[in-house]
Amino acid sequence: MKPDNIQRQTRQELTVIIREYEEFENNLENTIDKLYGLSDRMDIVIISDKIPYPPIKHTSSDRITFISLESTIKKSILTTRPERFIRSDFVLFMPDSTSMSSWYDMQEAIDLLIKSTKLYSAIVLPVLPSQVNCQKLKFDVKKWTVIYTDSESKCDMVIGNHGILTKTESILEFTDPFIRPLHLSFYIQNSLNDYPVLIYYKTVLSSLRMLFSEPHNSWKHKKLEDQRRQNLFKNLGIKLIKHANGNEEWFGCSKHTARCFDTVVNDMPEYLYLGRWTPPCCHKALKETVHHVFEILSDCGARFWLEGGSLLGAARGGDIIPWDYDVDIGIYKDDLSKCEEFKIDAKNAIIDEDGFVWEKAIEGEFYRVQYSETNRLHVDIFPFYSKNGTMTKNTWMKTHRQDTEFPESFLKPLTKIQFVGLDAPAPNNVKKFLEYKFGKGVIENPKYPNSQDPHS
Repeated sequence: MKPDNIQRQTRQELTVIIREYEEFENNLENTIDKLYGLSDRMDIVIISDKIPYPPIKHTSSDRITFISLESTIKKSILTTRPERFIRSDFVLFMPDSTSMSSWYDMQEAIDLLIKSTKLYSAIVLPVLPSQVNCQKLKFDVKKWTVIYTDSESKCDMVIGNHGILTKTESILEFTDPFIRPLHLSFYIQNSLNDYPVLIYYKTVLSSLRMLFSEPHNSWKHKKLEDQRRQNLFKNLGIKLIKHANGNEEWFGCSKHTARCFDTVVNDMPEYLYLGRWTPPCCHKALKETVHHVFEILSDCGARFWLEGGSLLGAARGGDIIPWDYDVDIGIYKDDLSKCEEFKIDAKNAIIDEDGFVWEKAIEGEFYRVQYSETNRLHVDIFPFYSKNGTMTKNTWMKTHRQDTEFPESFLKPLTKIQFVGLDAPAPNNVKKFLEYKFGKGVIENPKYPNSQDPHS
């Protein structure tokens, strides 16, 4: 890379960025040659994860720049920052082995984008107009979730082979503007601006040569695309994809991995400081654990009920509180002997036939059921006993203001409440019980832990 390339001052009308190509099979030489001859008001920037090998032959020109994102000791950090090589107000993301029909057509597309700036964030240029279609896309950052829906009106994302013309300033606001798969990355990050894109059928791109026609290369390309897709979701903090056809894809924790967050300090999980709620995969694991524990305790004939924030979530919406990370259950201490799973001590946990781990907590006199040995999302079970008509226990959580004694009359009789798809046992007069523990208006006024500010 020539040092003077970094300092180029001449403004250009357009920068074509080629990011989507494979090292093992590409048509870059032909693609670059076709684009280079169209106009001297256009730069071509090829971005790769590492230095291309073998090197790509191309015309020697300051309008053609290869950028490797790979860090090396000898390379200046400036040469790994693609934005330093963009000297135009507009960029066009183009797939490998495509070209423009004419520079005039591209100018028309740029003019349309200028006129439509307040309506659209990008102009989509199809390769085969009959083979592109639109979808609505919502990236719910707080819930770590991307939702696709079919759409004939609003277009947030385009499926099919195409280029994307947009403003340079728009992509530089992205968290990671050049992460692959580039088009998918663009649409997800662009959706946060709430501006749709427009398919412009008048200006189309031409296909130069079909790639990956050989079965092995096709398989290899698809495998790499899948890896890049997973890496993209990891980098953007996406744990769940909801497709328009109802299918779901999960990319977070599982029974065989650790949970998505570290040790919680002062009841405030790290994700709350990032403005996010409990990852959906963690809640999914918690719900599976709840179903399993309830089934075991019910089969034992034990008297148990939802406690604390778990009962609060049930009262608000029949579910775990969006930012909660465990589930609390109360149980009559006398009923522990009814269940084999509680015949354990602090040194000897039980792994049941479904992989759930039953253990005696080291923090005090209560029990914990973990999702698995690896994933420590859990349900806590607190043994209570009656003392002169008051339910009490031997271990208290000082940081939990709701952790207090209460009249046994709330448990005589127990009632039912909807919770994570179950008819869960609960104290009678749920609202009165919760206000007894938390204070007036606790159901109607959600708050984060250790916070005075309400969050709905």
